[in-house]
Amino acid sequence: MIKIITKLLRKQLFISIFIGSILFVGLIVLIKLPFRKTTNLYVTVKLNQGFWWANTPKPGIWFLEALKKGEKEHNLLNEPIAEIIGVRYYQQTNSDLNQFDIYLSVKLSVEDNENKGYMFKRTKIAVGSPIDMDFTGSQITGTIVSLDVRKSSPNYIEKNITLTKKFAFPWEYEAIKIGDRYFNGEENVFEIIDKQAFDTLTITSDAYGNILPQVQELRKYIIVKAKIKLTKNSFNQFIFGEEQVIKINSYANLTTNNMVLSDFNVASLD
Repeated sequence: MIKIITKLLRKQLFISIFIGSILFVGLIVLIKLPFRKTTNLYVTVKLNQGFWWANTPKPGIWFLEALKKGEKEHNLLNEPIAEIIGVRYYQQTNSDLNQFDIYLSVKLSVEDNENKGYMFKRTKIAVGSPIDMDFTGSQITGTIVSLDVRKSSPNYIEKNITLTKKFAFPWEYEAIKIGDRYFNGEENVFEIIDKQAFDTLTITSDAYGNILPQVQELRKYIIVKAKIKLTKNSFNQFIFGEEQVIKINSYANLTTNNMVLSDFNVASLD
């Protein structure tokens, strides 16, 4: 049988060269694999298309439900190269409420090229790089927003925040519940601790220029006091939900588990 195969390979020179090349490349790969310098890298990935030129909708709740902590991606040798260790999500308030900003904390096994950076699945990665991962229950495409060689948790700073809204409807005030919170998948990051409301008056004048106060349509001036967990960036700014900058006299996009606080202005932060 061996003589027959040898004779056939001699007649088929191209096939012989092709098979020999495959065996040679495979041998090199097998030799190099044990000597690869690998390390663990902890990255935060924002789920999206991953490319600046691709404007795709944000993930929906159906995709959020498919993400599971502990899921892993394996290479051809069945070694784990990516593991989901945290899922944080923030509901959109200015668009479809079924859309979320989702951030994954992922442990990666990467090749450490020292001064040349890190390689994941033969592609260099850094902050801003697109990344693709294939887990058991989901396929992930996103952008790396942070990376570190050490596992770390968000360094939260708890603040008291006062939110105000003019000309709100009475039902908005009734819908606000003291004790209502927002859970981001890992911890409670926002909680309402107090609320107040006052009737809103407008000043109008009659045909003779007389100024008369009167109630036009029943509206409320709402004041909400809450506790909020923020992080601080290198620019000394307070950040909520990974990206939203919270400043005095700016509008904050916040939700609780039961309602959306839309068009509320930040009156104080201490």
